[in-house]
Order: sequence, then structure tokens, then C-alpha cells
Amino acid sequence: MDVERKSEIEATPENETQMLRPHDEYASLPPMNIDPYAMTSEELINIKDWMHQQQKTLLHANSWENKKLDSEIESKIMFRADGLFPVVYAKSEIACSSEKLFDYLVYQLSSTCHEWNDVMYYSEVLHRFNDWALIGAGLNNGKPIADREDMFLQIVDKLENQTLMEMSVGFDESQIPLTGKAKRSVVRGKMYFCSKTIKSTDNSSCEYVTVWHYDPAGWASKLLPKRMLGNIVLKNLVHEHQQLRKIFKRNNL
Repeated sequence: MDVERKSEIEATPENETQMLRPHDEYASLPPMNIDPYAMTSEELINIKDWMHQQQKTLLHANSWENKKLDSEIESKIMFRADGLFPVVYAKSEIACSSEKLFDYLVYQLSSTCHEWNDVMYYSEVLHRFNDWALIGAGLNNGKPIADREDMFLQIVDKLENQTLMEMSVGFDESQIPLTGKAKRSVVRGKMYFCSKTIKSTDNSSCEYVTVWHYDPAGWASKLLPKRMLGNIVLKNLVHEHQQLRKIFKRNNL
């Protein structure tokens, strides 16, 4: 990956208002081609800049609540005043290099997802714009009723301090139809914004930070209160960190 971030985007008060608009109001994103597959380089760069702003806005918010789910993993949740689905956060140290973890989670996702994600059974790159932007799809087991499909624009970036980032925003069915590859009935998840940030540490390990602003949709989203379901999503995120810590600890023995 040879794309480097030359400068970081600063979140401003006026941008924060824009960043917090609901998922279906795509005014919260830069203008996007009505056909996602036809997005131009300029559109992709604008979306990448928006993603960096969104990351800063979420991380700098003052409404996070700390949750003690694992002594080795920092976790917290944000219940938003605008009524959108909660945002969750997890940070841990993984016993491998940042490049190795990034490759495992991002570039090898289709072959590694079943090792660290208990529900994902399908992942595919549907369209690659360049070496830092693509359209991807993923399917997750949603028993007992319906599986969950995610369709998303994924952008990878490398900051000047060598921190590696993967950031994604989702498409709804009006933009990209369902793939038809689900094992049973399926719903489209609402991926407002998700990110992975991986930074090397001084002891041959890396710091792994994940931010999920993601509504799983379907029956759970309709029946369960947002606060309850948000905490379930956070537990799932922490579980992924636990799985990754076990995998790379085992590999380094």
C-alpha cells in the first residue's frame, strides 16, 4: 500500500453538525455518483477526507461511556442524542506487527474472516477502483430469522506516522442490490461508518482500535431497544479483539 496521508483533517464545530446527520441523508457524505461503481477519483478523495473527519469527530466526542468487559481491552459506547444507533469502540494490543495485522484483517479478509469473526461466512471484492478504494460485500449468519448483508465502500490509508487505517461506509439496497448469495432470507445492515486503525508500538506489537457505527438491522433492530442492542454490538466487537489476541498470541508461541 503506497498511499500516504500527507495531512490530517481537522474536525470543526460546523463539520461536527454535518457528520451527525442520519444514514439515509447522504448530505452527510460528499456528493456521490448515483451509480457507486462509476465514482470518480475526485469523489473518492472527497469521501476519504470525509471519513478522516468522521473518525476525528467520533473520537473527540465527549459522550462516550466506558465499559469494563475485558481487563485487557478498552471498550466504550456512545448513546447519541440525535437518535441514531449507538457508536461502539474497542482498543487492544495485538502481538504482531501493524503490517501483518492489517494484511490479515483487510487484504486477506475473505480467507481469514471465519477465524476471528464468529458470524461472517462470505466476503468478496465486487469492484476495485484503485489500490486504496474498493466496493466490498460481506454476509453474516443472522439466525434464527435472517442473515445480514453488508455492501460498502472501503478506503485504506497510511498516515505520515505509519499508522494504517481502513474506513468503510455502507450502501443501501437502492444503490446496490442484494447479492443473492445469502443462505436464507437476508437484510441489509446499516453501516454509517466503521474504521480499523493499527499503529505499531515499541514492543513488537501493535495497537488496534476499532470504531463501529453500525446498525445490524433486521428483527433485532426492530424488537430490541437501541441501548440494549448497542451493548450487544459492543460485546461482539470486544469478542473479535479477544479472538485476534488469542490467534496472534498462539502464533507467536
